[in-house]
Amino acid sequence: MSILHVNQIAGALHRMFDGLLDLADAPPNPDEREKCFRTRALAAFAVAQLAGITPPDAATTVTDGSEDNGVDALHYDLATKTMYVVQSKWHGDGNGSFDRADVLKFTKGFDDLANLNFERFNAKIRSKEPIIKAAFAADQANYVLVAIHTGAQDLALQPKRDLEDFLNECNETADPDAYVLLKAKILKQSDVHGLVERGTQGTPIDVEVALFEWGEARDPFAVYGQVAASDVAMWWKHYYPQIVSQNIRMFLGTDTDVNAGVQSTLISEPEHFWHFNMELL
Repeated sequence: MSILHVNQIAGALHRMFDGLLDLADAPPNPDEREKCFRTRALAAFAVAQLAGITPPDAATTVTDGSEDNGVDALHYDLATKTMYVVQSKWHGDGNGSFDRADVLKFTKGFDDLANLNFERFNAKIRSKEPIIKAAFAADQANYVLVAIHTGAQDLALQPKRDLEDFLNECNETADPDAYVLLKAKILKQSDVHGLVERGTQGTPIDVEVALFEWGEARDPFAVYGQVAASDVAMWWKHYYPQIVSQNIRMFLGTDTDVNAGVQSTLISEPEHFWHFNMELL
């Protein structure tokens, strides 16, 4: 990975979030203002990808600013009862990661959220007080700490240990079969660029499918059949919202090779459209 990858990430963030983010409190200096935009857009990008929401909606989740207590974005997905708490860091040269101070600030911020210590946060986070309270009061809710950055390096040993210690502390219970409520997801430069390159929301879904009453079509070749409703329910449980999220054209726009190919197939080979584009629909 290199500065070339970072520049492409920056371009994608501008394409997705220009005009959507609140920059009223951003520094007036052009360079500092641009870094502020990229940091906030990166946080919104994480939410859009993981929660499967649109860029305009993701932009409203950003809380970065003075007194954010390490929380740069947060979103509670009611359908899955999942709260995403995000810290983002822009490395313009493509090098670096989160240091120990970053991790400790982030975990302390989440701890303050969980204890509803809203006086320790800025107005952006306090404005979300009702949904935060709902998230921490909901039965079967789960929580994800998302650290996203444009550096090429993984977490160093000490910040990695600090994060693991915090997760263990939060998930500690006398019941060995208890559900893990708090998880962490680290997205570094290669992860971010991969998501930008694929233009998809969330991690690609890879499942084995048991197909019954199946058959084949020869021209063009395809396999069709039936799947158990219980399997579909399991897909929903494990892969929502990615399994029903809007397709890649929402992110890629209308002027990309992918979309040009889709349009060309509709015009010149409509009989092949379902076969060529089923995975994109």
